[in-house]
Amino acid sequence: MNDRRGWELRGPARAPDSRIDAWLIPSCTFTTTPSIRCSTERRRRKRWRRRRRALGQPAIGLTDHGYLFGAFDFYTNCKNAGVKPIIGLEAYVTPGTSRFDRQKVLWGEPWQRADDVSAGGSYNHLTLVAYNTTGMHNLFRLGSYASTDGQFGKWPRADKELLSQFHEGLIVFTGCPSGAVQTRLRLGQWDEAVAEAAELRDISGRRTSTSRSWTTASTSSVAPTSRSSRSPSS
Repeated sequence: MNDRRGWELRGPARAPDSRIDAWLIPSCTFTTTPSIRCSTERRRRKRWRRRRRALGQPAIGLTDHGYLFGAFDFYTNCKNAGVKPIIGLEAYVTPGTSRFDRQKVLWGEPWQRADDVSAGGSYNHLTLVAYNTTGMHNLFRLGSYASTDGQFGKWPRADKELLSQFHEGLIVFTGCPSGAVQTRLRLGQWDEAVAEAAELRDISGRRTSTSRSWTTASTSSVAPTSRSSRSPSS
């Protein structure tokens, strides 16, 4: 990686056991949340160096919820510690609505409320990772518009329009159990889950991973059902 020419994640063309391009090589910590306290970061930097060497990990990733305020310090500390930084975002995304729409949306039945869209219908999660300089720029742009246009309470929400506009250079994961695909699966809405995954694929191309969502779905007690399982009024 050359800082003067931008940065890029490099790896083999295809992962042996998944459907996404392999750029996490051979493995790395991928959900780090940094502290904004400088003294804490200095101590943590030393721990990163020792821990990375012990585990043989070449990189460490940042995927903060909603914001990228810690990205610069994270990048600087990783470089000083000899660790490759991977910058990402665990984004808040509207549940199929515009980022300008402040109405809450639920997808399931009343008795499924605990498994439905997060925060009472406010948002889903989506994990975005920049794999080159263009992606880094787009990640910051998407996060900025999510704050200025889509802020809902404490959550800066993006929508499919922003994802379509700023997808270049980004790898898209379906996120944690609060992701849209996983939420649909928990609700027993198999067809809608597949449609959601297909839409993400169409937006971001082949750099989309649904492997995490299938792992989450396998632990659910809800069997896949068709659209017909939903009531006509839903």
